[in-house]
Amino acid sequence: MDEQSSIPQTGDTPPAVQRTVRTMSLAIIGATVFFAVALCVTVGVGSANVLYVVLSVLLVIAGFFVAISFGYRAVASISEGPTAYLTGFMRRLLITDVPVLLNVAIGFIADSAIPYLVALPFSIASMWVHLVQSDSAQRRWGVSRKG
Repeated sequence: MDEQSSIPQTGDTPPAVQRTVRTMSLAIIGATVFFAVALCVTVGVGSANVLYVVLSVLLVIAGFFVAISFGYRAVASISEGPTAYLTGFMRRLLITDVPVLLNVAIGFIADSAIPYLVALPFSIASMWVHLVQSDSAQRRWGVSRKG
């Protein structure tokens, strides 16, 4: 059996799990846009210190790379099946969502939605890569479980 055929594909997870993961992914990504609107309404879009903007973007980038490093590792007590994938999904969700929540706090500290709005496209891209179920995400999961 060659290595490519041993890597799980999207079809290897049950349809119910695929629907659950897809629904949760899109809901969380949609929530980041809702946070942007809420932040714009509450604090406004005034000027912000450039350090807050840079910090917001760096938090998202750090979350992206932490998710690559730790989000695809298998939990020792859960070795196979959809439960292992869902556990990894929830870990990636936590890792990619923490920078978003910290950026909301930075928006309130800066008294401007600008830091959050600048980091928003990076947050959505990071979440899309790590949360939305695709063949490449399944491959990353499969490779991490082999190594």
